[in-house]
Amino acid sequence: MSVWKKAAKGISVVSRLQRSFAVKPKDIYGQKAKCIEHLLNHQLQSTNAADRRKAVKSLGHLQWKDKAVLNGLRDRIRNDCDELVQMEASRAMLSLGIWEDCAVKVIFSALRTGTKELQIELLSAISVSKNVKLIDKEKVQSFSELVSVIKSLLMATDSELAFSAALCLGEMCVYDPMAKQVLLRKLDDPSYGARASALEILVRQMNCSNDYVIDTLLSQLKNSFSSKDRRAAAELLGQLSMDSLSQHHSVEVLSLLERKLWDDGVKDVRKAAADALRSLGKSSEKRQTVIKRLEDSDDHIRAQAATSLGMLGVRDGQHLRLLLDLIELDPSVYVRIQAVRSVASQGIANSRVLRLLKEREKGDGPLAREAAKALRQLKQFV
Repeated sequence: MSVWKKAAKGISVVSRLQRSFAVKPKDIYGQKAKCIEHLLNHQLQSTNAADRRKAVKSLGHLQWKDKAVLNGLRDRIRNDCDELVQMEASRAMLSLGIWEDCAVKVIFSALRTGTKELQIELLSAISVSKNVKLIDKEKVQSFSELVSVIKSLLMATDSELAFSAALCLGEMCVYDPMAKQVLLRKLDDPSYGARASALEILVRQMNCSNDYVIDTLLSQLKNSFSSKDRRAAAELLGQLSMDSLSQHHSVEVLSLLERKLWDDGVKDVRKAAADALRSLGKSSEKRQTVIKRLEDSDDHIRAQAATSLGMLGVRDGQHLRLLLDLIELDPSVYVRIQAVRSVASQGIANSRVLRLLKEREKGDGPLAREAAKALRQLKQFV
């Protein structure tokens, strides 16, 4: 078995480290320091190559950017007789945000000759490395060689490998037309996760906002089962410019973001939708629309409006009064509960708010329980 095939089957030490650090926060740094001292002075000096590989992996996972750690990793890269130790030490350096030439050379050599599994693993490691977007391309002498190797992987017959290479170039802020095409083709993938990764690079790094990209973002925000992907889609829609959208897409984007202010079970998604409307310069316009719906005869529409107003934010006393009037006077308990939640989310704890919530706390119904919960939440602001 070649050394690169062995690398692809490397033993993860993350879970072991997590168990060893299951201590109180005040003890964590002392425990880390002891562990690092042992790794540097004992395991890293072992005559057994497998032990040295585990040691450099552990140093990377511990994320301790210390002079002794960096010197230890450099020594393994330059002087170790085992190629796998050199590669793992190089990965550890990159994970710490240290893009030194010695480490980059080992990585691009492994990318050029490694198995598909190892290549994908290394591309992923580069993508999540610290400061990957801030690499000083002039100072890293082997950077251009690394980029050339990654670009060559875009032409791989294996679509997963080509996609990983395209994502990696995007994270490194290296624009390549072929990488863009690989990412655009991935928008047809049935997996929302794969599409989400492609969209992240296309919109944030490549400033791509064609109709197909917009349609995919809307589909992801509307249909993905993952709240993380829905939130990401809302955030990416907020990155767009209204001028770049067609009239049809402008209406569709704003309509869906407005709906997501209330029609999503995850608060982070609703908040991302509100932030996107703010970024697009439409939050004030939508707030006025929402305020009009507070007077609707339909209980559900008033409840949706109360939730939406909480997400968009209470900007003045008039908006707060509207929510307090709902809590005090609305005939629907459901609407009152949504208004209580919106008031609590604003962190406003003036005398009228507290008095009204204390009045509603009396009793044992759902409104009383929600008022009690809101009072506990607002306690920190009193």
